[in-house]
Amino acid sequence: MTFQHIKKLELSENVNSFSKDTLRDISAEVDQINYYPDSNCSKLKELIAHSNNIGCQNVFIGNGSDEVILSTLLGLGLINKKVVVPRNTFMGYYYACVLLNNDIVEVDLLNYCIDIRKCSELVQNQRVRAIFICNPHNPFGTVLDFDEVFQLVKLCEMQHVYLIIDEAYVEFLNNRIDFAPYTKECHYLIVIKTFSKAYGLAGIRCGYACASSKIIDNLNKVKKVLPYSVNRIALKAAEIVIKDKDYLKNTINTNNAVRLWFETQLDILGVQYVKSYTNFVSIGVNNVEQVVSYFRKESVLVKDLRNMGINDFIRITIGTKSDMEYVLSLISQSKQYFIST
Repeated sequence: MTFQHIKKLELSENVNSFSKDTLRDISAEVDQINYYPDSNCSKLKELIAHSNNIGCQNVFIGNGSDEVILSTLLGLGLINKKVVVPRNTFMGYYYACVLLNNDIVEVDLLNYCIDIRKCSELVQNQRVRAIFICNPHNPFGTVLDFDEVFQLVKLCEMQHVYLIIDEAYVEFLNNRIDFAPYTKECHYLIVIKTFSKAYGLAGIRCGYACASSKIIDNLNKVKKVLPYSVNRIALKAAEIVIKDKDYLKNTINTNNAVRLWFETQLDILGVQYVKSYTNFVSIGVNNVEQVVSYFRKESVLVKDLRNMGINDFIRITIGTKSDMEYVLSLISQSKQYFIST
């Protein structure tokens, strides 16, 4: 199995290629690598602020969502505190909280979604200082009801509890649900986004947080320790792609069309899956280790979700239609590995 022939469908990466003009403009920044990048990320902040209908003072930029998550906890003094981290979701929240010795309060999912009602109960009981949620959900791709989340936002404001919403996949919803604009007025709301998914920049690491100016000021104190964590090529690439509306629109439309087609084919095969609104689909399996090994032998990498505490699903990135046709052929040939509907 050579690398060229592997179908990498395990990390929810964007499989759409950039135009030659975009690649040329990004590559041109290599000529400047002997100079430090702008530690304030001023130009990119302006573009992000405009895109999210907020001010530059409401934006913090870091080396991918992972750095932004850790910087948020440090900047807000969330160390040795009680923090809600949902089970069966992105482990970055959990690892960062463990590192900072936080008392983690785990909340079970409800119908493959974050249990907003349970989160609200914890806020009302004043047991916690912060809550992590992701919307859309990773790894199930489900979407929370806007009004329910908005009620949680208001409740957290009243109780002075930080609500950290990870919107890594929000672009695939065509901005139908996006809480970034509300961060201008909400003093306890932090929305985290990334250029790694819909924008296709996973390989050069650039993410950001939207929050009140007071919160951003605290995050910028952390930034002083790592002033150049976002390299100049990442900054230039993000500046270019955030302006390329055609690329983003094509990515979203193509992905959503292939995903809907793929899910229809799973219905025809009678294979269990969770309806997704992102660039991946989670499929029910009888034995994760066996299925992951089976796909690997056939040159397809899929996501093993056991580190998220999920033992009966795998997650598959939506690749090209050709990729998904191949995946379906493998599923069809070995249906005994998959849970039937």
